Amino acid sequence: MVINNRQQEILEILFNKKDVITSDKLCSAINVSSRTVRNDIKEINKTFKDKGINISSQKGKGYRLNIEDIELFNKLIKKKVNNLESDYLTKEERYNFIIFILLKNNLENTEYITQIELADSLYISISSLKNDLKIVKEKLEKYKLSIAKVSNKGIMLDGEEEYIRYYINKQLQKSQLFKQTFNSIYQNKVSSISKDDISIIIRENIIKFKLRLTDVSYKNLMNCIQICILRKLYNKKIQYQREYMDKIKNESSSYISEKICSDIKDRFDILLIESDIVFITKHILSSNTIVKSKYEILSMLNTQDLMNYKLVEEIINAIDINFGVNLDSDDILKDFLVSHIKGAINRAKYNIKVENEMLNNIKSNYPFSFGMGILANDIIKKNIGIRLCEDDVGFLSLHLEASMRRLEINKERKVKKVIIICSTGAGTSLLLKVKLQKQFGNQLIIVDTIPWYEFDEKLLSVLDFVISTMKLDSINKDRIVYVKNLLDEEEIQNIKSKINDVQSSEISLDKRFKEDLFFMNSNITNKSEAIKFMTDKLVDRGYINSEIQREFFKREEISSTEIGDLVAIPHTMHSDIKESFICVLILKKSILWDKKQVQIVILIGMANHEQKEWKLSLEKLYRNIVDIQTTTKLIKSSDFNDFINYIKYII
Repeated sequence: MVINNRQQEILEILFNKKDVITSDKLCSAINVSSRTVRNDIKEINKTFKDKGINISSQKGKGYRLNIEDIELFNKLIKKKVNNLESDYLTKEERYNFIIFILLKNNLENTEYITQIELADSLYISISSLKNDLKIVKEKLEKYKLSIAKVSNKGIMLDGEEEYIRYYINKQLQKSQLFKQTFNSIYQNKVSSISKDDISIIIRENIIKFKLRLTDVSYKNLMNCIQICILRKLYNKKIQYQREYMDKIKNESSSYISEKICSDIKDRFDILLIESDIVFITKHILSSNTIVKSKYEILSMLNTQDLMNYKLVEEIINAIDINFGVNLDSDDILKDFLVSHIKGAINRAKYNIKVENEMLNNIKSNYPFSFGMGILANDIIKKNIGIRLCEDDVGFLSLHLEASMRRLEINKERKVKKVIIICSTGAGTSLLLKVKLQKQFGNQLIIVDTIPWYEFDEKLLSVLDFVISTMKLDSINKDRIVYVKNLLDEEEIQNIKSKINDVQSSEISLDKRFKEDLFFMNSNITNKSEAIKFMTDKLVDRGYINSEIQREFFKREEISSTEIGDLVAIPHTMHSDIKESFICVLILKKSILWDKKQVQIVILIGMANHEQKEWKLSLEKLYRNIVDIQTTTKLIKSSDFNDFINYIKYII
């Protein structure tokens, strides 16, 4: 057995006291109840039985630590402390446990739990529990829930019934322990209708109404109905406005919900009321359905799906115009977007919470695709009058990123004819040839390896491009890729661009930083001030106009550009930006941007004609700058030259 932190603290207090200490003083010192102290002392004595270590109780006086061998005591205590981590809950595990207890009590209709009981179950002090509760409250606030005090007796989960039900469903998807507990409570309380019974009714009705749910959505719908049945037993009702309920009931999915609830009443005599039907309908509306192809949509004459298909085509066309990325040939993307947008629009329309746990990673790793997702959101707003939440924009961005990867793979199947020009000898030429063949396989046909003096412009008429280790005097510079003897990552990307018929600019990312757009030691105190300061400078210097200035603010309203580790990267692409730029602001003190502290603001304006280059450049910048050691060094830059020298090193 391993002692916990609180038991370790008891031993230390008694050891340092070297005398009797009263129960009250010991309880006060570690902020727990006398019962907890008694239980801990019992565990300590059990752990160190036959080791010459014992805590004795003296009636009317208190507790004393008795040690027969001080060296053995020190050795054992050190060993126990070193082994503590394996059996001790992490902070995150404690937060999840508190949430679990609060939800479990809510499901069982338990009025409250005292903080002392909760602290005892976690083996922590009251003061530690109070700190944990602050974090738990923040986590619950995202779901419009809170922790309420019950007449100074204890605490309980609090919030509107609909939000409590959504959170129960979320935990059923996330926590295996909670799922087991929920199933146990359900089986004990609801004997007339099992999970299998519900599944049969759902299956019958989705087949009847030709609704094709994904496996995840099917399981969530089953959870949703179980929750409705269980909450009914405690007379827990959702309060909806009459106008809102009528609006939901006009949706075609309402017929499915009504029939499911009718079957439950007819077969098992369990009556789910009107608000339950609305709750179930909202779940169906927001569910992900099995993807239909364009041909299925056309043959079924589904008006809504046809409208969404036209919307997707408009999005893809806008991405081509604004980002220079042509995704029109990817039918897989179109089919998936039609399915996703249908659920996303319903989620936004009825304010249904969706959580994208990958959102921060998507924004950091795929900023270019996320920008396309924001453009898609603007088009949805223009056509439907509804703006998707940031989490759904993240999901859209993943579909767009996957499409670009698919098209890139298809392009890589193209075979290009090249020659190698190398000035350093046959051995080096052969090594370079082997490296190219290993890297690109059958994507490259290496026609020949020649010395520089044999190069003739006429060769280009039968080649796709030339790979050379030295500068050549040629009028077709865009058909020549310069490499070192050993291929580096940037050179490999350049060759990939040629294989994929992508024109790659020779301007490296560090050249985008300009001294006249570098500012330090500003006393700015918030995000709006920072963006205004930087864009005002850009307007004054002729880089942007007032319309583009507004675009930066608009982009920030849609989705925060903070990326962590004290960095924010506001950015936009616009047809009126003639020359791409990177503007830098280093603040004296960090400011709260949205949810994170920021001290370096890197504001980027991308010219439309350079859009293809910017995908890799932007991702490279995000990838290399998100590191607290890197940002700390950049913050300490003495001037622009100092800053740019380090930027060159990291990118």
